[in-house]
Amino acid sequence: MSDNAHKSIEAAINRLQSGVCSPKKGRITAGSVAKEAHVSRATLYRIMMSDEAAKGKGLGLWSRFEKLRDNGATVPRIAPETIEEALSASKSENKALRSKIRDLENFGTQQVKLRSQMTYLFHRVVKRLEETIKNNETSYKELESKLAEERKKTRKRQDTEFPQNVTPFKPRPPSKFEK
Repeated sequence: MSDNAHKSIEAAINRLQSGVCSPKKGRITAGSVAKEAHVSRATLYRIMMSDEAAKGKGLGLWSRFEKLRDNGATVPRIAPETIEEALSASKSENKALRSKIRDLENFGTQQVKLRSQMTYLFHRVVKRLEETIKNNETSYKELESKLAEERKKTRKRQDTEFPQNVTPFKPRPPSKFEK
């Protein structure tokens, strides 16, 4: 089974590469190769990876598939025989180019929107941080003043409760059992 699957995958890659057949949506994916070879995607991956491991990196089916996926099919350009064929070919080429232009314009518009949203969010975060810093500074100043007041009160209490020449607590020496 795997030998037949290997041959059918190799033949499918060759057909897609030569342009004899084309994938349904125009893009060459693992699914389109598997469909052309009449195998499951799991079988496709298993056989392509084992072939790549056996032949070495860059020589197996996986490398051929990646080149095909990245570069597309190498379809020889055949000159149109009639004016209608040339017109039809140029119309389809124009349609494809307009579609690419629209996609690029949409992408650019999305990028501009994303940039403006990110800038807006950045400014909101900066304002929020500035407010937090301002609040923390005022609360820090308030805490500092409260602490200074408490220190003054504590000093006054210490001065009134304990005279300066008397110590409030005298530790006793440790006994011989505590050593």
